[in-house]
Amino acid sequence: MLNEYVLYVKKKCPFCVKAKKLLKKHKKDFNTIALDDAPDVWEGMKAAYNWSTVPFVLQKQKDRKNISYYVVGGHSDLVAHLEDE
Repeated sequence: MLNEYVLYVKKKCPFCVKAKKLLKKHKKDFNTIALDDAPDVWEGMKAAYNWSTVPFVLQKQKDRKNISYYVVGGHSDLVAHLEDE
């Protein structure tokens, strides 16, 4: 199984920077999606996941047949999530 993270971020968000550094420290693969120039994408994410802050962290989980996304949450949720691994 491959686990990869997806971070929805804004450029000037200090917690977004911290989340990226934390994933690098833990040697996790991740993709970053900047929302600064895509307010419509962010509005859709907020509505779909009932989430209103950045960073918004998802963990992509893939096995041989399926891909699913687990909502990790924000920066503090990511800290706790990585500590539990």
